[in-house]
Amino acid sequence: MSEFELERFDAGDDAELIVVTGTVGLLESGELTDALEACGRNGARRVVVDVTDAEIDDPGALSGLYDLARLMRARDGLVALAVPRKHVLRGILEATGVKQAFTLYDSRRAALDDLDLDG
Repeated sequence: MSEFELERFDAGDDAELIVVTGTVGLLESGELTDALEACGRNGARRVVVDVTDAEIDDPGALSGLYDLARLMRARDGLVALAVPRKHVLRGILEATGVKQAFTLYDSRRAALDDLDLDG
């Protein structure tokens, strides 16, 4: 897996896009959680998180995603995850029973198009 990288983009009115690549371990999990919390502080209601090219090895990252999903739901918003069907994270979300907290898409483009967002 490649080196960890995280990019945040404005995706339109009240929306943000986070693209995560590489391995998300203990140290990187903190950076991802900070970015997710910043979306919450910035008043976003819709957040697309693309983990297509990421490998999440730290449960703290999943916790951060779930916390953001709860916050977005309270704002009548959502967290959309761009995660291909065969990605390990899909299985983890199903096994832990938190899949319903997210709107899942097979690709970033599918998520952005469906939510009518920029990116």
